[in-house]
Amino acid sequence: MPFEKPPDSGWLWWRAERTPDAEALRVGDRSFSFQELARRAAGVARRLRAEGVRSGDVVGSFLPDDGSAVELLHAASAVGCTLLPLNRRLTTAEIANQLEESGAGYLFHADDALVQNLLGRLAQHGLRCIGKRDAEPNEHTSALLAPLDPDSVWLLLYTSGTTGSPKGVPLRYGQILANAQAAASVFPPRAGDRSLGCLPLFHVGGLSVLFRSVLFGTSVRLHPRFDANAVDRALETESIADVSLVATLLERLLALRGARSAPSSLRRVLLGGGPASKALLARAKELGFPVALTYGMTEAASQVATARPGEISGRLTPLPGVEVRVVAEGRDVEPGCAGEILLRGPTLLHRYWGRGGNDGDAFIGDWFRTGDLGRLDRDGDLSVNERRVDLIVSGGENVSPAEIEAVLLRCADVEDACVAGVPDAEYGQRPAAWVVLKTGARFSAPDLARHCREHLAGFKVPVRFERRAALPRNAGGKLVRHRVVSQSGD
Repeated sequence: MPFEKPPDSGWLWWRAERTPDAEALRVGDRSFSFQELARRAAGVARRLRAEGVRSGDVVGSFLPDDGSAVELLHAASAVGCTLLPLNRRLTTAEIANQLEESGAGYLFHADDALVQNLLGRLAQHGLRCIGKRDAEPNEHTSALLAPLDPDSVWLLLYTSGTTGSPKGVPLRYGQILANAQAAASVFPPRAGDRSLGCLPLFHVGGLSVLFRSVLFGTSVRLHPRFDANAVDRALETESIADVSLVATLLERLLALRGARSAPSSLRRVLLGGGPASKALLARAKELGFPVALTYGMTEAASQVATARPGEISGRLTPLPGVEVRVVAEGRDVEPGCAGEILLRGPTLLHRYWGRGGNDGDAFIGDWFRTGDLGRLDRDGDLSVNERRVDLIVSGGENVSPAEIEAVLLRCADVEDACVAGVPDAEYGQRPAAWVVLKTGARFSAPDLARHCREHLAGFKVPVRFERRAALPRNAGGKLVRHRVVSQSGD
C-alpha cells in the first residue's frame, strides 16, 4: 500500500475524504466508517471549543478504552490541544499528580464510578471537568481544523514508572508520523487489513495501532482490555492481520489455545514491553504464530527496532531513520560488546515535559540515553540485554535479573518470577527473588536455590526467595521491580 503524507492538520478528516466508507473501527458490535468517525470526532471538537479549550491547552482524558477515547484523540488534533490520556488504574493521588505536573486545565471524563472520588480531589486544582456525553456528529469544515506544524504536541504520555517516578513524554505529530511510516516500511499494510487493539490507550503501544489505522486506511478491532478468550475469538473469526502484545499476554493466549495453530490470516504478532523467554518464543513458532520481537519506548513514539516474524534469535534491525549507538564510559564499543544504547532520529523525544529544561543525564548531545544495555553486531543489528537501572552490581560483577528470571521460569513449579538487587554490606548488592507458584505447587526455597545453582554461577543465585500470590505489573504487562522491592521493606 503506497504511503501518502497527510496534511499538517486533521489526519482523520483527510482519511475520511479518501476512503469514507471503509471501516475504521469496531467496538463490540458497533462498526464505524472513517466518515462516521470523523463526524463524531468533529462533534467532540466543537464541544471542546465550546468549553473553552484552545490550541496548546492540555486536556486530561479519563475515559475507558472505547470509541469515545478514539473520538477524543482525533478531536484533540482538530482543536490543536495536547491530550493527556490517564491510566484509570492509578490511585487518585497519582492521577492528581500527573494532572498538576502536566499543567492540564481540563479533564474530559466518563460519568462512571471510577471518576467520583477523582473529581472531589481535583476540585482544589481548578480544573474544568467536562463530562462525556453521546457525540453530536458534525460535518467538518476547514475552519474547524487547527493548523498544526510537525512540532506541535498531540499527546502527553507518562512513562510506565517501572523503575521509578513516571516522566511526561510529549509526542509531536512529526514523531508519530515518522514512526508510523518507518514501521510500515518494515511491515507494509494491505488494503482491508484488520488490526486487533487490546493494549491500553494511555500506552504508546495501544495508540500506535490507531495512528497506523488512520494513516493507512486500515481497520481496528478495539477491545476494552486484554481478555484471552475475547482475543482468541477475534483471531479465529475476524480475519485479524496483526496484534500487539507483551510476553505475559502471549503466554496467556497460548495457554488458552493449547495445541491449536495460529489462524492463517495472522501475519504478525508484535511482541514488546520487555524480554520474552526462549521457551515462549519456541512454542509460538511451533504453533505458527508469526511473532516479531520489537524494542521500543514511549520516548521514540513506539518501535525502535524489530525482527522479522518468526525470527527468535533476539537480533533486531533498527527502523529506517533511527540511528543506534552502543557506548561504555563515553565511547562507542566494538561490535558484539555490551554497552548503553543511545538513539537519535526523527521519532525521538526532544525533551521531557515540565522539567524546566532539566532533563538530567537523559541526553548526550542530541543522542537520547535509553538506560538499556545492548550490543550491535557488524551488520548493525541490535540485541537488547537489560535495563541498566535494573542491573545488579554484586561485588563488582554485573548480574542480569532477566537472566535469573528466565532460569526460575524453567522450574516446573514457578508461574511468575521477579529478581532485583537488595543491599548487602559486603557485596553492595545481592540478587533476591520473588516467585508465584503454580496451583498445587509447594514452596521450597532450598529447591529453588538448587535449581538456580544448576544453571547459574554462584554469585547469580538469589540469596533469598519469597513467595507471592501475584507480582505487580503495569497495564502494559511490564514487571514493576521497584514496587516488589518496596513491598518487601528493602
